[in-house]
Amino acid sequence: MITQGWMDPEKAVEQFNEAFPGFQEAAEAAVTRTTAQLNKSVTTKKRQAQAFADFFRFYLVDELTLRGLLALDGDDKEAVEIRAGVRNGLAARHHAVHIRILRVDNGEVPRASSRSRARAYTQPLFDVEPRQLTLVLLWDITAKGVELELAYPKAPGKKFTPTAVHWRVPFAHPAESLDKVGADSAVVDLTAGQDLDVYALPKQDVGEEGGESS
Repeated sequence: MITQGWMDPEKAVEQFNEAFPGFQEAAEAAVTRTTAQLNKSVTTKKRQAQAFADFFRFYLVDELTLRGLLALDGDDKEAVEIRAGVRNGLAARHHAVHIRILRVDNGEVPRASSRSRARAYTQPLFDVEPRQLTLVLLWDITAKGVELELAYPKAPGKKFTPTAVHWRVPFAHPAESLDKVGADSAVVDLTAGQDLDVYALPKQDVGEEGGESS
């Protein structure tokens, strides 16, 4: 059965790694490239924190493309794929399993930003094969690198409440440390002032249709 392993918190991360081999390595490489770029072009830790998320998403798309993991515009929709959308938003699909790839929001699964996402987040703890299952791959950046988790949404959050989940499990293997880029390269306080400035990203040939913003 297609979705059974994905609904088991003890097997879901393994299922993801089998379906999308190389994703975690791509995320780690994107952190390394982002850190190196910001150390070269952005002088203060505060400004690095403001720019980190956008640069990381950009380089993650590029690393996925280099590994042949990203479906490009014009490709026929496959049963297993990762696609990039506007602002380098990412979503993955494994047959009936749809996976939103989003940054952690203050330690929580981001609230639904649309009616369609709210409907997708409204899920029982299935004990039979569902027609569609929605999971969320959460990413966040710490001084140690990129942290990935997989979450099974239960209900969309409201204005003052986070998205409820049936379970949320971390990826088994820790990401590589930012220290590999250099002793002074770690980006600190990545939640500070994220919306104060806009930074120009390098040009990229990945299309901007067909996905959701992360």
